[in-house]
Amino acid sequence: MVTKGIGFDLLPDSIKYSKVFTGNDLGMLANTEVLPAGDFHADEKIHLDAQKLLLESKVEEAWVLLTIQ
Repeated sequence: MVTKGIGFDLLPDSIKYSKVFTGNDLGMLANTEVLPAGDFHADEKIHLDAQKLLLESKVEEAWVLLTIQ
């Protein structure tokens, strides 16, 4: 079975328009099957920390960091 990601359009604006994330970063985040519930951080420091996780292909961990608990 082939699964599809949420796509770029469904990324939260605070992430989609971040000054931190590259196109590749956004592609990795958009490739997730389900957008995590909740609100999302707009803080650039948190985005930088999430970007480090993405560089290690730790997409789920990056989403955990980006989601406000």
